[in-house]
Amino acid sequence: MDNATWVDELKLRVNYGVAGNQLSASYPYTNLWTIGETNGQIGITQASTGNRNLSWERNYQIDLGIDFRLWNRFYGTVDYYNRRTHDLIWNRPTPSSTGLASRLENVGILANRGFEIDLGVDILKHKDLYWNFAVNASFARNRLIDYPSELGNPALGGDYISGNFLRGKGKSYYNLYLFKFAGVDPETGQETFWKDVVDGEGKVTGREKTFNINEATQYEIGDALPDLVPLEELRFHAGCGLPDRRPPVGRQLGQRI
Repeated sequence: MDNATWVDELKLRVNYGVAGNQLSASYPYTNLWTIGETNGQIGITQASTGNRNLSWERNYQIDLGIDFRLWNRFYGTVDYYNRRTHDLIWNRPTPSSTGLASRLENVGILANRGFEIDLGVDILKHKDLYWNFAVNASFARNRLIDYPSELGNPALGGDYISGNFLRGKGKSYYNLYLFKFAGVDPETGQETFWKDVVDGEGKVTGREKTFNINEATQYEIGDALPDLVPLEELRFHAGCGLPDRRPPVGRQLGQRI
């Protein structure tokens, strides 16, 4: 590299580590009870079931990066990360005979990976004139690897619904599951939604519009996370005045809304 005078900086970074996440709830390891009144009688009831085997979530992460500057004009940073979280703390459903809906257990795995790129060029460099252009882009993906089997719904192929998300093994944790808007009825002005039409065997044969959202069908829309988040920035400085800097222009590409 001694003869590579055009290389001003070249640095490779590698990091690996394990970190723990602690649950924010108070006393998750022990049973909790509440005092209440029923028919004029004071009594205590169990509010939650503790788990003495509950441990921290474990994040295994590797980071790879490279920093460079070439010809004292072009520069950049490229970073890649891969994080896998084991022993996710989850409310696992419990048998109805316990009288409680669930208890906290370490039963899930979640994977996250992505990259960030920063690139820039000094277009003009002078003591009285400086013009620079820089771009930044980031990409992120996550996948749910494992979760309590009791959450799975056979009708959904083992996936489960959580709010507006349909979650399953190999799917994004932010996989949207929503009603599809079918437009406004021109005669009544009411909103309409799409509803699947099924035959006697339960197979979908088509779809139709409905005014009643309770009859509408929820559809798997896709990942709410954007595929790419680019950002551009232009900086300009002339003379002895204050820097004239154009605000960064950012956008998000590829997400489902």
